[in-house]
Amino acid sequence: MKPSESRLTLPNDPFYVGLAARFAEELALRSGFGADDAAGIRAAVDEACAYVLRHDFEAGESGHFRLSLGLTGRALVVRVRDRGLPMDPSHPEHPDCLPDRLGIGLMKALMDEVRFVYHGRRGNEVRLTKYLKGAFRITFPRPAGRVEVEPNPQVEIRRALPQEAIGVTRCLYRAYGYDYTGSESAYSPDWIAQMNESGDQISAVAVAPGGEVVGHAALARYEDTDVYDLCQGAVVPAYRSQGLLRQMIAFLVEEARRLEIARLYAEPVTFHPYSQRVLAPYDFVESGLLLGSVPADEQARGLELTVRGRITLMPCVCSLSPEPSRLLFGPPRYRLMLAQTIERMGLRRDLAEPSPKLSRPARGRLTPTLMPLMQRGVVRVTSVGEDSWDELLQTLRDLLAEQVAVLHVDLDLADAFTPELCDELNQRGFFYGAYLPSIGGTDVLRLQYLNHLELTRTRPMLVNSWARQLYDFILDDRQQLSPL
Repeated sequence: MKPSESRLTLPNDPFYVGLAARFAEELALRSGFGADDAAGIRAAVDEACAYVLRHDFEAGESGHFRLSLGLTGRALVVRVRDRGLPMDPSHPEHPDCLPDRLGIGLMKALMDEVRFVYHGRRGNEVRLTKYLKGAFRITFPRPAGRVEVEPNPQVEIRRALPQEAIGVTRCLYRAYGYDYTGSESAYSPDWIAQMNESGDQISAVAVAPGGEVVGHAALARYEDTDVYDLCQGAVVPAYRSQGLLRQMIAFLVEEARRLEIARLYAEPVTFHPYSQRVLAPYDFVESGLLLGSVPADEQARGLELTVRGRITLMPCVCSLSPEPSRLLFGPPRYRLMLAQTIERMGLRRDLAEPSPKLSRPARGRLTPTLMPLMQRGVVRVTSVGEDSWDELLQTLRDLLAEQVAVLHVDLDLADAFTPELCDELNQRGFFYGAYLPSIGGTDVLRLQYLNHLELTRTRPMLVNSWARQLYDFILDDRQQLSPL
């Protein structure tokens, strides 16, 4: 912490609001502010803390808020931070709340600048600035207000409106807290709005009477392909067991057909069978299991499920339109499993043996990705060359040095030298993960490696015999292969 900054972390209890305000007043006096200005700072901080406790936490929710005070030499900057319910920074004043109108008005009268900031996964901030006498300052225009959503007589399933992006983030928070790990950007209203505007994401929402977003699910484009991930599924606890997630998925599948999207992906979790069953009506086919892919310190609120360690994902594929046949070079070890999976998906694929007369190109291509939030490293091998193994081995060592829990290697099944590279990886303990068709314009075999992770003895909750067959195959494959 910088010498010019002080912090207090306090429980979200009104009892501590006065303490925070008195602390701010005392620091203001010691920083050169007069008694009147210091008293005004105290009153403004009191209102800011009260606002946070009033709106950023659910009733009965335990948590903390943090008060930080920074001295810049020309101003005192007060930040009240929390990781509670996402706020709408463009419209902080709740129209039916008289304390909001009075409190925000008082803060603006007493301080030189008042800002409401939403930091996504890092939470909310009320920022107050008071300049010392004679200090130069720059002013900025106030943001425009939001467009209000007309109330509906019942829960409505439809495409999200741009101004509902903040409602989507609040829905995710109510469902998961800040523990949704699919994408950190999912907590950013600006990112959600931009993705939907560009067409890279299609958001469906469940909207309750009064305009509250109580459910959300999305299709997110994979890179520049015609493949979309079904993701960000969330329903607030009070509206669960009403079939809203199923309705939103049905809506998105129909939107995908209308937009002529070729293929959908989904990754249900193995600890919650409903996330698997909800896909059953739409011909999703399980393509593998990615063991321990997601941290599981905390998960969906209100599900009463305790999962320690990490969560296993089960990639599923839904093919919406036919495509030309492809020639694939499946490793002998996995050829039968690949053939069975391809047949279940109804894809046109020919599995062939590479010609022994072929020689590798001098240089290969691979792209590593570190995912710190998920403690996962992914290496995508797009071309196998003479230098590929040495480069891949060094890349994997670099990722392991970052303390990742899981490593994934994606191999291009259209590359005739993939079977050789797969065999080298098998010898280092990499085992079968999933078959992923049409990823980046090609079909991918994903191998996985667990970095000192131990699987629990509890069998995952899998809802059909094919998923159980995949699990048994993957577990057997792992047990047969030696560690890295």
